[in-house]
Amino acid sequence: MKFTVRKAVEGDIQGICFILKQALECHHALLPDIFSDSDIRYSPDELDEMLDDSGAPIFVAVNENHEVVGYAICFVDNTRGHHLKPLQLFYIDGLCVREDSRRQGISSALLAHCKNYAQRIKCDHLIIKVYDANAAAKAFYETNGMKVFRQAYTYDLTKEREAA
Repeated sequence: MKFTVRKAVEGDIQGICFILKQALECHHALLPDIFSDSDIRYSPDELDEMLDDSGAPIFVAVNENHEVVGYAICFVDNTRGHHLKPLQLFYIDGLCVREDSRRQGISSALLAHCKNYAQRIKCDHLIIKVYDANAAAKAFYETNGMKVFRQAYTYDLTKEREAA
C-alpha cells in the first residue's frame, strides 16, 4: 500500500475518529476494568481544536484514496521544577493504524515523522506511554529504539471493596 504522512486537516477528523474507536476496542479488550467500551479518547470537536494548536500536532497517514489509515496525536510539554532539568518533551499521546492497514510500515513511518518533527522543534525527548498489557505496542517501540524509563504500578482497590 502506498501512503503519505502529513499534518492532519479538518477533513481527516472522521477517519481519525474511526481509528480511535478501533483503538478503544483494543484497549477495552486488554483492560476492561479501566477502559470504557463506548467513549473515544477525543471528540471530533476536541480534535478540531487541536488542529489549530501548534503545541499539539496531529499527523496522519493517508492512502492513495486519501483515506486516513493511521494517526499520531502529539503534544509538547516543557518541564520546569526544582528537581527537574528544563527539558522540552514531545509526547505521542496516541499512535494507531487502522486494523485493515496494519503490517505495512505505517506505524514506523508515523513514528519516524514524529521523531523528525520533535528534532526540528528542538525537543529533548520523545515519550509515549504504553500499557503493560499491550505487548505488541511495547515490542514495536522497543524494536524502534525506544526504552522504558519509568514504570507505574497499580493496586486494584475495587476487588477489596467488592469482597467486603
